[in-house]
Amino acid sequence: MLLTSATVLIIVLILVLKPEAFFSRVKYTFQEKESRLARIGDIYFDQSSSARIFSWKDSIESWKKRPILGRGIAGFGLIDGQ
Repeated sequence: MLLTSATVLIIVLILVLKPEAFFSRVKYTFQEKESRLARIGDIYFDQSSSARIFSWKDSIESWKKRPILGRGIAGFGLIDGQ
């Protein structure tokens, strides 16, 4: 009950206060059709979100092939974030 009330309160506050940074991020994440890379249903995603979705998809497929031992550190494609 408390969690539900807190969730409703947060949603109401977001809608009432309308923080520009929040809505700007939502608009950036969910792009128009022209700039799509990944799509789930009718929702199109930006490049960053698309890369994450494709990575999750690939990792799930890889896990299905090697569920116990996996592929190791360098077996999936290491990306250096520096």
